[in-house]
Amino acid sequence: MLFWIFVILVIIGLVIIKTNCIDYLGGLLALIGGIGVVISLIIMTLEYTTINPYLESNREIYKALTYKVENDVCKNEFGLLSKDVLDDIQDWNKDVRFYQNIQYDFWLGIYYPNVFDEFKTIDYESYSR
Repeated sequence: MLFWIFVILVIIGLVIIKTNCIDYLGGLLALIGGIGVVISLIIMTLEYTTINPYLESNREIYKALTYKVENDVCKNEFGLLSKDVLDDIQDWNKDVRFYQNIQYDFWLGIYYPNVFDEFKTIDYESYSR
């Protein structure tokens, strides 16, 4: 939605310039909207062109984290996961939930590709016993 607001500002600015009804307002709106559109397009280009390596990286992180929690190497003498592994899992779960929610956000969803649903959170409580 934010992207389309910038596009609408450019259109309104150009219409005001064309009709010459208000001095400087049309140019100002077109300039602000144009800057917003350019920045938005740069962000979208960077997000969408680098998504495949990002996804591969996250798949490997998920595999490594699940490997750590499924083996007894990362557990202490009480059968609990180490703090470092729990912190890594917490960061993973936080990032997964954030991207799964923001990709459908009304205002910012256009900037995030709809590919994050393939990732699952890791239930560390089931591995601590």
